[in-house]
Amino acid sequence: MDGSGPVPASPAPPSVLARVAGHYDCFPYPDARFLVAPCSPEAGWRTLEWDVGWTAPARFSRELSIWVAGCGTVQATEVARRYPAARLLATDLSPVTLEQARRIADAAGVGDRIDFRQHDLSTPLQAAGPFDLIDCVGVLHHLPEPARGLQTLAAALAPTGVIDLMVYQEGHRRLYLAFRQALALLAPLAAGEPAAARLDLARRLARDLAGAARCPAWIRTELGRLAELAGERPAWFADTLIHPHEHVYTPLRLLAEAEAAGLAFAGFTFPAFWDPRLYLQDPALRQRLDALDLPARAEVLSLLLADGAPFLELYLAPRAAAPPAPPGPQLLRQGRVLPHGPWQRTELGPAGEAVGTSTFGPEPQADGSLKVPGARGASLLPPAAATVLSLVGEGCPVAELLTRAAPLAADRPEAEREPWLLGLVSLLCSPQARLLLFAAAEG
Repeated sequence: MDGSGPVPASPAPPSVLARVAGHYDCFPYPDARFLVAPCSPEAGWRTLEWDVGWTAPARFSRELSIWVAGCGTVQATEVARRYPAARLLATDLSPVTLEQARRIADAAGVGDRIDFRQHDLSTPLQAAGPFDLIDCVGVLHHLPEPARGLQTLAAALAPTGVIDLMVYQEGHRRLYLAFRQALALLAPLAAGEPAAARLDLARRLARDLAGAARCPAWIRTELGRLAELAGERPAWFADTLIHPHEHVYTPLRLLAEAEAAGLAFAGFTFPAFWDPRLYLQDPALRQRLDALDLPARAEVLSLLLADGAPFLELYLAPRAAAPPAPPGPQLLRQGRVLPHGPWQRTELGPAGEAVGTSTFGPEPQADGSLKVPGARGASLLPPAAATVLSLVGEGCPVAELLTRAAPLAADRPEAEREPWLLGLVSLLCSPQARLLLFAAAEG
């Protein structure tokens, strides 16, 4: 014995939730520079009709009760702008993030319709609900037990309500998860380590690998892009490469957890992306896919396409209310062209204040293509898509749109015509283009 007495116990490591909250206190996410929303007040609830309203035409109306579960800095404001007659509850784990979210909502003129609260999605929501729509995008996968989060969402949902849920797809996250694991081995996270120091270390590692000739080209490209992003958009870089906790999913893995929470699949938010006819041409393979239900077909596609698979965003409804999913090959044809009008872009200043507003829509290009702006950047639609846009108007069924567009495929081999047309229409129903169809048809 050296007489120095007992060794003091090491402090308990912070919980997963505490580390996640601390991460977002340091890096409120997203560090948005602008807000984008459709100008039409009909946009939000009519999009719900497009996606899942065919199951119960009277399910949705303009005056929805909405919970934005895990609102981040701008999600509550963007949802409020999409649903101008709705009242919202917006919750987040991080008080710093919530304060920034309040400032942005007030600056956008929607703060009086949003009740902001700090809340841990792993615990039941008190004194609120039930909700017609729960928006939970990019949140569930950061919980220590996502299944408990799904139970919280299910308990707050109205009997005829739906949850718009997005989680990380396994194929999209493989590089980022491997990077974080390697970083943890190179430099184990120390208690009290400044967040800026961790971000700088990750940026140095990403930049070093991006310049390594022996590193595969696709890894060099992606890590180089992220390293450049770290200086301009630190929250985006941090959320991708130094986040303390995340789960990843495939469609069937997510739906198994949802079923255990009393929820059922009610459709994908962008169903056209999950039509196997867009990817597989072999009739025998298509026949095998047609023998599977829609979630199983999505599982096959997500595994085959890996990081090229669609985002895993879908609708869930109470199991008793959710109807059977429609057959996959017919899913796209059940949509309609919606009257959503042009977009409005609001520039944000350093404190989240609005510093400028502009309105914009599709821009015809010299080669006949169409540049379509959207929330995640512009899409360039081919000339044939621009031609199809000129054929449609409000309420036009996609099945009718396919018929009208058929002459555009006349010079293609017969076996290629239907897949080509479906692929073309899927472009027009993309996140960037879908809300602009009516504006393009009028203009």
